[in-house]
Amino acid sequence: MDVTSKQQTIATMLAEYNAAEFCLHRAWDQVILLQNKLFDLKVRYDRAKAVNYRSFQYVFKQRKLTIEKMLEMYALYAEAKADQVFHLCIFLMLIGHSFDDESTEAADEDGEEMVEESFYGDDENVDDNEDYYIDGELVTSL
Repeated sequence: MDVTSKQQTIATMLAEYNAAEFCLHRAWDQVILLQNKLFDLKVRYDRAKAVNYRSFQYVFKQRKLTIEKMLEMYALYAEAKADQVFHLCIFLMLIGHSFDDESTEAADEDGEEMVEESFYGDDENVDDNEDYYIDGELVTSL
């Protein structure tokens, strides 16, 4: 393999890696949003059940089932993208690409995380290892 074809292969694989990593992060964000929405909906369902509002119970139960299935779909998609990112990372390392060059990009991403934290509020009192149950099965937060 000559140098130019190796560089082209690395560039192509790196572009595919970056696209897959972007999709993975978006899928993780969606999973977290759906988990929060599911939790909020469970609270509303429990309130309707406690007051015995059967019509609201039915609506909330249907919404809950829909969100659970969407959450399951996004979790499977995120798992597939994580596998793809892992395999691309291994392949890039095998053909000689070093990920040390991306340390400046990681520093830029830290700035984005700071903006997100300030937007969503102070999370010091929130337990990061909070567990959720879907259909009786334990689903841990990402």
